[in-house]
Amino acid sequence: MNTLVLKNKFRSNATLLTNEFIDEHMPKANGEFIKVYLFLLRHIDTLDSSISIPAIADCLNNTETDVIRAIKYWENQGLLVLDRDSDENIVNLEFPPIPVPHHRERRKPLEHSLSSIDVGNVASDTDSATAFSSMPHTVPEPPIPFEPYKAKKSAEELKTVLHITELYLGKPISSTEAESIIYLYEDLDMSADLIEYLIGTCVDNGNKSISYINKVAFDWHDKGIRTVKEAKVESRKYNKIYSTVLNTFGIINRGLAKQEINYIDKWTNQYDFGLEIIEEACDRTIFHTSQPNFKYADSILKGWYKNHVSTLEDIHALDKQHDQESEAKRAIESKIKPRTSKTARKTTDNYEKRDNFDYDSFAEEQIKARIAARNS
Repeated sequence: MNTLVLKNKFRSNATLLTNEFIDEHMPKANGEFIKVYLFLLRHIDTLDSSISIPAIADCLNNTETDVIRAIKYWENQGLLVLDRDSDENIVNLEFPPIPVPHHRERRKPLEHSLSSIDVGNVASDTDSATAFSSMPHTVPEPPIPFEPYKAKKSAEELKTVLHITELYLGKPISSTEAESIIYLYEDLDMSADLIEYLIGTCVDNGNKSISYINKVAFDWHDKGIRTVKEAKVESRKYNKIYSTVLNTFGIINRGLAKQEINYIDKWTNQYDFGLEIIEEACDRTIFHTSQPNFKYADSILKGWYKNHVSTLEDIHALDKQHDQESEAKRAIESKIKPRTSKTARKTTDNYEKRDNFDYDSFAEEQIKARIAARNS
């Protein structure tokens, strides 16, 4: 009796997801939680590397707090088992078997259905089952090793961050302002050093507003800035733009005012212009107004933005187009003959008549009339 040998030459780079997860857990779970679960499941086969919470957050474009929240959710659902150390750091994670609800009928094992396969000259059910059972079983995967991660940030560190904020701002902060800093620290997961550098940079640029500090923090977060080193690179870029504007406008012995900084931030963030284009707009502002006029420069840049300018070559092309249109307009106006109005003709006639008037005779007649009036 021939033995049925099963061979699998279809080896795909795929992740196995159970039907129980799709049927029972996926419909009621948050979409972000599902993303975290699938990401972990995909990396269960990577035995020679470890996964960190920050790495997961970066890959999924999410916060570390949301990743932890998702992991805890799946732990509560019984789909993940976490190992923690004495400091509540997550050190290991493993996937236990997903329990099948009692009301669902289990599928029949594959070995009981081999006899229904219609192939020529196959072994009997007993031999087929024996051949199938002799295949090596899948070895359970080891748990995913985690890089140590502090689940709860230090309350003392948070107090230090709030104290440093008050020192930089030079005043006690309100409860609302404190909540904003706490949000940066806990929800955006900014480190104490990064928050200190953030506030110091904003204050040095003349901005002590918490709303402005939050604006910069969100901008850094969206750009993936997570360390002081990365923030310094970003700050140097902005400082170069600020200094270039000051030098081009000839502003000395003072820094930028808040409204002026808002203009520059608008040019870089909203209009997405580089240093060369901003400098060109400032040069033209000085040429036309002979003074540092941020509003005038903004009108120039706004026009370039509407015309989709991205390089100096685009600006030169617009200048050439404007010159051609102006020249064509002057040519049309030069062909129109000047016309003399009726009012102009009347005025000319009046002057001509006055030029022929005999003032001496008129004066003599007036004198004679006055003498006759007195003698009568």
